[in-house]
Amino acid sequence: MLRTWHANWLRRGIARGGTLNLTDRRLLFQPNTVEALIGLRAESWDWSQLGGSELVRGRRCIATWQRRMGVVLTDGEVVQFVVWEPEAAVREFAALLAGGATSR
Repeated sequence: MLRTWHANWLRRGIARGGTLNLTDRRLLFQPNTVEALIGLRAESWDWSQLGGSELVRGRRCIATWQRRMGVVLTDGEVVQFVVWEPEAAVREFAALLAGGATSR
């Protein structure tokens, strides 16, 4: 495991709680127990699908949702996560992605 973040995955306008795990092979969102009980399943993206990260500005009025970490996939889709200190998370994710690509 390279890094784990507590995160809410913003999907179809709904935030789902869980953890975001970056390994040397994939990015995995693992829902928390309550979310899993209501049917949310884990989702993962292979390393080859990960194109980078960016800071995403939201339209919501809740301060913590105004800035999000966006994981950019190679097909152009941006998967959004609410994480603590998104600016730092974006920089760290990009550095891990760049370092992991050369160390595998």
